[in-house]
Amino acid sequence: MDKKTLLEFVKSFWMITGVILFSFALVFIFWFMVVNTKAEFLQKNDEYNVLAGKRANTLQVNRDREGLEILSQRLENSFVSKDRFVEFIDFVESSARNTGNLVSLSNISEGNNVQNLKINLEGSYSATVNFLAQIENSPYLVRSTNIIISKSSDSERVRTALDIQIQLP
Repeated sequence: MDKKTLLEFVKSFWMITGVILFSFALVFIFWFMVVNTKAEFLQKNDEYNVLAGKRANTLQVNRDREGLEILSQRLENSFVSKDRFVEFIDFVESSARNTGNLVSLSNISEGNNVQNLKINLEGSYSATVNFLAQIENSPYLVRSTNIIISKSSDSERVRTALDIQIQLP
């Protein structure tokens, strides 16, 4: 081989070697950048997931708070305050009429956070049971303390004496 060919060969060898080394350097730099970008992406993704979880928790807390406000309002409306006592009496009388009972109220007294009321009914047994169900399912906080059911002079009717306590706020 002559010198000129050898020189061309060495020159080509170093040029190819330089291109290969430069390519490796570029690959290494890009690999390093990809690793750093991947780590940054994973960190940002974790931060996003934490924020999304906090947002979901905030939304759940808001829904729970709204539900509690509704329950609180229902509970507050369940108490028969002194200014709502007439409303409750109207409810009892209309419930008795709707179930086919004759009603009279008596012996109204006030105790410790309760209002005592005696309800006297006269009607059929099923009408009495329906009335008791309406009182039990009413939106008011009431408790039956004594129920006495006896036969009326008319054999198809019963008389009921019902003592209830109405919870005051």
